[in-house]
Amino acid sequence: QREGYTFLQSEGMYYLAVDYQKMLNDFDCSLGAEVRDYLQLQARETNERSFQDAGITISRLELGHRAGAAEQFLQRYPESYRRSQVSDLYFAYTSAFLFGTDNSPLRDKNGTLKSDTSEAWTQLLREAPQTQLAAYLRALQAAEQAPLDERSAAYKAVRVALAEKVFPLYQGVYSGVRGQATLLLPNGVAFFLEDRFGVAERADELTNGE
Repeated sequence: QREGYTFLQSEGMYYLAVDYQKMLNDFDCSLGAEVRDYLQLQARETNERSFQDAGITISRLELGHRAGAAEQFLQRYPESYRRSQVSDLYFAYTSAFLFGTDNSPLRDKNGTLKSDTSEAWTQLLREAPQTQLAAYLRALQAAEQAPLDERSAAYKAVRVALAEKVFPLYQGVYSGVRGQATLLLPNGVAFFLEDRFGVAERADELTNGE
């Protein structure tokens, strides 16, 4: 801890992570804008983690704010060599905000959007209507009253658009983060895969029919 590390815990395991808040506190006055913005993004996550055991541990609105902050960084610093790390954060935040997680679903048992989801979406659209995140939200809201198959198609289209925006394409497979990858077939069909076996690294094998 004296050297600038902290312990994080997940699913019964502990591991070392950089204490970004300490770095900010120690070096803030000598940092450039890009480095400061990057450390602030990372410190926000390590100070209060967004996810634990496949659940969202912060409010839906705060999750949306973190997605917006990551999007802003990527737009402001398109050539940053920290782009990969921030893209991972952006994808994780945006995916969870738009689609929920296993233990923090968007909808109740009746299939209705939960109140905290609806309120967070509405608030974010009000606060930042010109962002890409807001564009995704408008697409989902437009399909909310549509028949289930149309709504599912709209959600899938947004997921594909998000993967295309964030990750590079390798032979029809968009590399993923946090255990997921997106596979696009030549006919436009999309599959969302649990990336337990590194499918993004085995794109050639997948697209050759394995």
